[in-house]
Amino acid sequence: MKAIVLISRIIVGSIFILSGLIKANDAIGFEYKLIEYFSEKALGFPDLIPYALPLAIFICLGEILLGVALLVGAFPKLTNVLLMVMVLFFGWLTYYTASCDPFEEKTFVDAQGQEYIATPECVLECGCFGNAIPLTPWESFTKDMVLLFFVIFTFLGAFVWKNLKLNTAKEDTVIVTASLAFTAMFSLLMLDWLFPILFAAMALGVAILIKKYSSGKQKEIVMAVGVLVVCAAFQYYTLEHLPVKDYRPYAVGNDLVDGMKTADEKGLEPPTFVTMYEMTNKDTGEMMELDSEKYLEDRIWENKAWEITKSWGPIKKRDGYEPPIPPDFEFSDYDGNDMTPTILEGKDLVFLNVAYDLDYTDMDAQKEISKLADELMKKGHRVYGLSTAGQEQCEQFRHDVQSAYPIFSGDEKILKTIVRANPGLVVLKGGVVQAKYHYNDLPEASEFPDFSAR
Repeated sequence: MKAIVLISRIIVGSIFILSGLIKANDAIGFEYKLIEYFSEKALGFPDLIPYALPLAIFICLGEILLGVALLVGAFPKLTNVLLMVMVLFFGWLTYYTASCDPFEEKTFVDAQGQEYIATPECVLECGCFGNAIPLTPWESFTKDMVLLFFVIFTFLGAFVWKNLKLNTAKEDTVIVTASLAFTAMFSLLMLDWLFPILFAAMALGVAILIKKYSSGKQKEIVMAVGVLVVCAAFQYYTLEHLPVKDYRPYAVGNDLVDGMKTADEKGLEPPTFVTMYEMTNKDTGEMMELDSEKYLEDRIWENKAWEITKSWGPIKKRDGYEPPIPPDFEFSDYDGNDMTPTILEGKDLVFLNVAYDLDYTDMDAQKEISKLADELMKKGHRVYGLSTAGQEQCEQFRHDVQSAYPIFSGDEKILKTIVRANPGLVVLKGGVVQAKYHYNDLPEASEFPDFSAR
C-alpha cells in the first residue's frame, strides 16, 4: 500500500502544481471562465461575479500550495482533506455543466427576484487547464474522477494507514525527482512549454530548503509562506504584464487570416452538425427522437402520421476541422461597414489598441497610447482602436484622450481573448501577429521602422 500511496502523491501533487500554474499563467482568462460559471443562467451566482478575479487567484495559488504540500508531506491531514474537497467539488461542477442541456427550458431568477423561463447558458469548456488543453466538461469530469481515484489513496494514507508525514531527505530525493520527471513529460508532450519544470523545481526547492534550515513547530507554516511567495511573484507578473505562454489563436507569430479559413478552404473535413427532432405519431401518441440525418435517410416525412413537435440544435455529431478563429472575429465602423479586411490586409504594420470595456480601461495608459499612436502615424503606420462601446462613448473617449485614430466595434469575447489587458496593444503585419503589449509595457515609437517616405 505504501508504494500505491507514493505513486498517488507524485501524480496528484504534480497535476495540482501544473493545473494551478497553467491557470495562474492566464488568471484573467480563468476569471472570465468563472464569470461564465457564475452567470444567472449557469450556476446562478451573479453576486460572485465582482469577486471572480480574487477567487481565480485564490484557486490558482491554492492548487499549487496543495500540490507542493502533498509532495513534501506537509500538513498531511489538512492537505488531504482540502484535496478531497476540491476534487469532489470540481467533479460535481464538471458533471453539472456536462449534463447541462442548452435546449431545455428552465426557470431562473433575475436580479430583481423575478422568475422567468429561458434556456441555460451551458459552459462548453471547463477551463481546468485554460487554453493550453481545452477540455469539454465530460472530459474534465473524467479527469476529475481519475484524480479522485488517486486522492482516495493519499487520503487513506493520511487518515487510515497514517504513513504520511513530512518527508525525510531520502524521501524528498525520490519524490521530487519523480515529480519533476512527470512534470517534464507532461510539459513536453501536452504543453510544449518547459517553464513548468523550472517553476515546480523552484517551488519544491524553496520548501525543502526552508525545511532543512528551519526548526520548531512552525516549520511547515514557514515552508508554506515560502512557496506562497514564489507563487505570488509569478501571479503578480502575469497580471501586471501578459501571460508567459500564450495558447490562444491570437498568439505572437500566428497568421490570423489562415486561422479564419474554413475546412473547405483548407481542403479538410469539417465537423458534422445535426438537428434533433422530437416526433409524435398522431394516431397512436407514440413519441420518438431522431436526428436530421436519420430523418432524411428514413424519409420520415413521407409518413403523414408522424409530425415534428419539437426541434433543437445544431448538435455536433462528428468532429472535424474547425477554424481556431471564430466567425465572430469581425470589426465594423460606425456605419456598420466590415473593417476586418482593412485591419488584416497590407504589408505595412497595423497597431490595434484593444480595450473591450472603455468604462474600466486604464485612462493614463490610454493617453500614453494616444501619444504613441500620433508618432506611429507620422511614421506611416496605421493605428485603430477596437472596443465594444457605441459611437457616442467612443467619440467622448477620443476627446478625453486626444486620439486621432478611428475606433471599430467588435465582439466582447473576441476582444477579451485577443489580449489579456484593458488596454492592450497588438501589432499586425499582413494579418500575422508581430507583437503584443500590456499597457504596463508599451513600446517606444523608435522601435518600429519609418514608412513615411515610402
